[in-house]
Amino acid sequence: MKDSFGGLKRMGRGAEKNVYNDPGNEKRVIAEIRNSDERIRTPRQVKARFYLTKILHLLYPTFIPDIHAAISGETDTLSMGKKTLDAEHLELNRLREKVVAGHPTREEETRYREQLRKGEHKLSWDDAFMDYFQEIESLGVNFDPSPVNFGHDENSHLVYVDNSFEPWTIFSDGNIKKRFSAEKIREKINGLGGAKKDTAMSYLARLETLYEEDMKELGQ
Repeated sequence: MKDSFGGLKRMGRGAEKNVYNDPGNEKRVIAEIRNSDERIRTPRQVKARFYLTKILHLLYPTFIPDIHAAISGETDTLSMGKKTLDAEHLELNRLREKVVAGHPTREEETRYREQLRKGEHKLSWDDAFMDYFQEIESLGVNFDPSPVNFGHDENSHLVYVDNSFEPWTIFSDGNIKKRFSAEKIREKINGLGGAKKDTAMSYLARLETLYEEDMKELGQ
């Protein structure tokens, strides 16, 4: 698993993405979406991820970091807002990096497992986490509840730093799974006011169009 991308040093990784500091903007990160033998991505799907994330950021502005671009190419990338999170989150992710890389000390591996269990317990009693979890799940959107994906910012807001918002999944065997409910999202957007509501509705219309176009092209 590579540690760099375009000369950038990796700062984190998840099941799907490698994440790097954006050298051109200290307030952003670049996420490289890794290829998978089990899944197929289309340019429309990557673009749709941008619109879905934009909607979620408008609905949950402190919980979901903003997205600035989703670029499809030889390597698909996301440009996202960077969050400075608490020391507990940083330590858990530092330990995870060691474990995933395959060369932790016995002490680091033990501490990682302990911190992970502690984080799982802490989230299970966090009202904000449970509220967001139920809200986003109700929209039919992917949500990974692992503690490594959460932290608190400088204003003590809970933040979900893993952009897991794949709008639909295209499996290599031809099966497709839609991962958003336009109806539920529309209901939630109606609770916004003024310009935010109009903007979110325009994003949703574009998201639905991209989905319909992809399904037509894929013969669904």
